[in-house]
Amino acid sequence: KEFGNFVWKWDTYNDNDLFLHIHEKDDRKYLIRFQPGGEGIQIIHQEGPEHKASAYRGFNNFEWTSVAIAFYDNALEFYINEELYVALDDPEPIPSGELMMHFTEPGAKASIDNMVICELTEPYGPPATVETTD
Repeated sequence: KEFGNFVWKWDTYNDNDLFLHIHEKDDRKYLIRFQPGGEGIQIIHQEGPEHKASAYRGFNNFEWTSVAIAFYDNALEFYINEELYVALDDPEPIPSGELMMHFTEPGAKASIDNMVICELTEPYGPPATVETTD
């Protein structure tokens, strides 16, 4: 199935490189490289061998992590534990395509739970946290 505006959420415990292909169609895609071991999170707009735009932020965490990827209009956002972690505001967005997840090495392991993909009709915002007092 092709997705346009969407949010893709899951919980993960991952100590391997994880590649996410977003809006893959023909020779175009967004490639997200998720490397919990310190290399970080990189978002790349790729057309063939050419990188059109990219965004990066380091990340080093080997604990259970809540991940959300949201695309709305021209913004691709990566959330860690419901906080915006890195984003790419693309001047030439890829409007739709397929979603895919793969690992870099044979035998790579990751625990994944609570995965959901939803289409969006408005920009994504993580759930509001309500503080209560006793």
